[in-house]
Amino acid sequence: MSTAALALALALLAPGPPRAAPASPAPPASDAERAARIDAYLGFIHGGPSPAAWRALGPEAVPALLRAAADPGEAPSRRAAALTGLSWIGGARARAA
Repeated sequence: MSTAALALALALLAPGPPRAAPASPAPPASDAERAARIDAYLGFIHGGPSPAAWRALGPEAVPALLRAAADPGEAPSRRAAALTGLSWIGGARARAA
């Protein structure tokens, strides 16, 4: 293997700079913002919000998530996402669901 090829291989295999942990989302500023975030989080198609994003919604999001989880008119994926959100938010009402 030539020196240039070895140098290229080492450069490609070398670890990059350390990645910073993603910042925790800020809590919603208003009820309208919380409702918009809930709607967006329930609509994710690939993956989903981080646990920190769900927790940032706070316990005030529990009633809306309970309604979404129990609504037979909601898409199954949205109902499942609501339950996921409840599991990350926690609390007695979320656990009861």
